Amino acid sequence: MSLVYQRLVIRSRNCLTQCLRLVSGQKEKGPSLQFSSVAYIWGAGDGGQLGTGTHETSLLPIKFPVSEEVSCIGCGYGFTLAADTSSSHIWTTGLNTFGQLGRQLTCNNLKESDEKPAAVNIHVATLPSRVEQISCGRSHSVVLLTDGEVLSCGGNYHGQCGVGDLHSKLIRQFTKIPHIPGRIVQIACGMDHTLLLSDEGEVFSCGWGADGQTGLGHFHNEATFKPIQGALKDVRIKQIATSADCCLALSVEGEAFSWGNNEYQQLATGSDEEQLAAPTRAKLLKNLPQIKQVSAGGSNCAVVTESGDVYSWGYGVLGHGREVSFTKTPKKIQEFDNIDEPVARVCCGPDYMTVITDSGSLYTWGRGSFGRLGLGSTEDQWIPKKVPLPGEVTGISCGLDHMAAIIRLT
Repeated sequence: MSLVYQRLVIRSRNCLTQCLRLVSGQKEKGPSLQFSSVAYIWGAGDGGQLGTGTHETSLLPIKFPVSEEVSCIGCGYGFTLAADTSSSHIWTTGLNTFGQLGRQLTCNNLKESDEKPAAVNIHVATLPSRVEQISCGRSHSVVLLTDGEVLSCGGNYHGQCGVGDLHSKLIRQFTKIPHIPGRIVQIACGMDHTLLLSDEGEVFSCGWGADGQTGLGHFHNEATFKPIQGALKDVRIKQIATSADCCLALSVEGEAFSWGNNEYQQLATGSDEEQLAAPTRAKLLKNLPQIKQVSAGGSNCAVVTESGDVYSWGYGVLGHGREVSFTKTPKKIQEFDNIDEPVARVCCGPDYMTVITDSGSLYTWGRGSFGRLGLGSTEDQWIPKKVPLPGEVTGISCGLDHMAAIIRLT
């Protein structure tokens, strides 16, 4: 187990799982409603994050038990949020210790988690605005609406909810983030920080800055969203990525930038500095083919090229087999040469990775604890392996110990 993953587990378990209480129960059995777009979920269930009514682990994908179609889903550290395809409400389940579910629990006050999804109404300024994206951190949740507005809730100890007040430690209801310039088109939560991308290609950040993950040129916390400058100044960004404490950004020209934690050379800058507080060009990626998409994990990162190849680097289970657990230079994952289709998207969890192919197949690899890889086992998987799912995967979210996918049924 990598040191970074151990650190993530210790940080999250210390502040979250102390509130867990094991309960017994039976999984619901019966016919599932038929929709064209549904969510499947798997991995750890100790916080109720799978929504099954129990704390049981699921080694294989199971249907996320909601009664309507699902358009997007977000996995946090022991909790899950899912959005309806046609309304402005979301389902939330799992840990609510810091208000990250955006609702008061219906159970007794001593219990700070819920094991079944319940609907939360998102108050929107303009109708018929809907939830377009969901991103979750260690203890906070962020939602992007189709009109470009952003709402957040949950732990705000480091300012990660972006509401402008560090004294408000817990935001227990979804709250509109004020004073955001421009229309937001992408959101991305790290462990305790948040990134926003505007339609003008500008990146904003707030939250915990101890590893430089806010990219604002310092290592302090920020309670309001501020524009990231440095190497991003006057650069139009088309995609952002973060999940732990390092960050990547991709420009419209296909150039990658990085900042935050660099203990395992996961920023691909060639620098030996362990934390970078301002964005810099990821120069070790410059010799790759044209980059289409970037993804940032805990101790490792990955990119997809325009030709559909996947490159990974850093430390951990990188997809290159047991013999390669560290490389600071991006290395092509050869296993995908054996698959007769290109990769469309990569998504990194804290200590594992997953890709979606052009046809909607899902492959995972990394640390297999709690069955988070969806492969029917808790063993580590050193090269990509296909996850059994009943349809085309159109979206994916990677939590700490669980994962979820949006499936278009065929």
